[in-house]
Amino acid sequence: QLLCIIARQSRDVAQLELFETIIPDLQAILCMSEESGPQKWSLILLRTLLQYGLSLQHTQSIISLATPHITVMSDDPHKLSAEYLTLFARICDCARAYSAQRKENVEIRATPDPEVLDNLAMSGIWLSSSVKTCVNSLVSIRDSSLSAPNYPMTRFQKMRLSAAQLRLLSAFT
Repeated sequence: QLLCIIARQSRDVAQLELFETIIPDLQAILCMSEESGPQKWSLILLRTLLQYGLSLQHTQSIISLATPHITVMSDDPHKLSAEYLTLFARICDCARAYSAQRKENVEIRATPDPEVLDNLAMSGIWLSSSVKTCVNSLVSIRDSSLSAPNYPMTRFQKMRLSAAQLRLLSAFT
C-alpha cells in the first residue's frame, strides 16, 4: 500500500529502480489463486506504473496471469474482478496512446523497444476473450438484480463491477 502511495506522487518517483525490481514480486502475487489485499494493492501499483508508461514490457505476462481471474466472473463480493478489469482497461489505454502517437508521427518521449510495441499491439488479441466474458457477465449482473433479491453483492459492488466492465469495453473499442 505504501508503494502505491509513493508511486502515485510523480512519474519521477515511479521510475526509481525499486519499482522496476518489484515487478516479478507483483507478478508472483498475481499468481495467487486466493484473491487478497496484497493482490489488490499489486493491481493498483501496476495500474499506476502503466499510467506513467512504465512496465509496458510486462503486459503479456500480466494479461496471462490476470485472465484466469476474469474468466469466471463471480458474484462473490470479495473478488477483485473490478480491479482486474480496470487494469485491462489501462493496458488498452496504453496501446491506444502509442498507436495514436505512431499514426500522427508524434515523437514519443522515450521510444520503447520493439518488444513493448509488439506487446501493446497484441494486447487487443490477448484481451478479446476477457472482453467477451465482460459483455456476457454485464448482462447477467443486470438481470440478477431483478430476479434474485438475495444476490450476495451489494448494489454498490454491482455498480462498481459494472462500471469497470463498461470502462474496459470503452477502452477496448
